[in-house]
Amino acid sequence: MKSSRTLSLVLSSAALITMAACTTPPSTSAQGAPLEGTHWRLASVDGQAVPMPAGVREVYLMLDGAQHRASGFAGCNQFTSGYVLNGAALRFERAAATMMACPALAQEQAYLNALNATTGWRVSADRLQLLDAQGKAQAEFTARAMK
Repeated sequence: MKSSRTLSLVLSSAALITMAACTTPPSTSAQGAPLEGTHWRLASVDGQAVPMPAGVREVYLMLDGAQHRASGFAGCNQFTSGYVLNGAALRFERAAATMMACPALAQEQAYLNALNATTGWRVSADRLQLLDAQGKAQAEFTARAMK
């Protein structure tokens, strides 16, 4: 009788632990930065590293969950866009941007194209990946602590 009760207790505990592990909210990973409200510095676009020389303004993305607005700096221009977040699905609306010309315009266009191709996302620790419909990372970011 005692071993039956012990087995039942062990199985119940295992079920509770499993259920708790499955209830991590989609906007964060178990140990990751939240998608919304984090300053995300662009690290790569379509698998190509984005150089960040000293003295050059950082390319970044921020998602405002209250307003459902994305904003950032794309390399030459500031941009803003609406977005729709539904669990692991993420879609950006067409971005509005300032119209400055600069040498990094091709990189900026690749970044904005990556936002347009985004259908999903994944956060692991301090890394964000924006994914296309095939699950391929279109852009990768690192979380930057706000001062």
